[in-house]
Amino acid sequence: MKAFLSAMGRTKADYRLAHFILLLHIASMCGLAWYLKVEPYYRTGTFYLRLSLMAMLVYASCYLLWTVLRFLIEQREQPTAALIKHIRDVLIRGDRYAHALHSMVIFTGMITVFATIKSTIPAINPFSWDPALIEVDRAIFGGIDPYVLTSAVFGNAYAIVVINFFYNLWLILVACSLVWAAWTSNHFLRLRFMFAALLGWLVAGNICAIAFSSVGPCFLEPLTGDRTYAPLMQLLEQVNSETGMVWALTAQKGLWVAYTSESGAISLLCRVCTSSLPSQSPA
Repeated sequence: MKAFLSAMGRTKADYRLAHFILLLHIASMCGLAWYLKVEPYYRTGTFYLRLSLMAMLVYASCYLLWTVLRFLIEQREQPTAALIKHIRDVLIRGDRYAHALHSMVIFTGMITVFATIKSTIPAINPFSWDPALIEVDRAIFGGIDPYVLTSAVFGNAYAIVVINFFYNLWLILVACSLVWAAWTSNHFLRLRFMFAALLGWLVAGNICAIAFSSVGPCFLEPLTGDRTYAPLMQLLEQVNSETGMVWALTAQKGLWVAYTSESGAISLLCRVCTSSLPSQSPA
């Protein structure tokens, strides 16, 4: 225990600014929720927390498996003892476990508060920016909705399935990258990744998302009656009926069921949002 506390003390100075940014993120979001008398929706935050912990477990298991296989291929004598010594050396060398613990505390706190506030956005600032964002898209693409152009190139089933695969892959990559950054031996790279993630998720993930609160193409019609993206959604539904592999639609339907649920905080969000936009007609 003494060695553990000593290692944590030696490394804490490197993370003071990161801890400060995280506490600033938490305090600002909690303060905003308190000021607006909003009940935060914690379910998404706890989901991200479980995902992060699962990613840590999977990462550790894969590393152990790879090490065991390498030792077996190398025909090490007493492979169990060699594995224990190797893991001990990896964790202790350069106070690696202390750096990883600081990092994982920061990352899990960051992703939990981000997801909690993101789920609470419509209660903080009701959705209203979609019309303006649609016009910005059209201005950039010469008066045409961008999906019309992309559908001309990627509007077939094969392309949509491939794009959908990579679209859904991001969540796994995010979780794995956080674990990798926590355990990398490159300390400078770890800190650079950490500050980029903290500022990105605070500024873009929460502040900008609150300021420009919008539902996006998939929920535009059910929430506002605007059929701008109806052809796009019909194309995705058609490809999904043919292949069953447009998994984004499954996630979308799950989010919609949760959003329109009559229980818990999500019901509050639904009532707040629908009362603020007279043209909305939720299913």
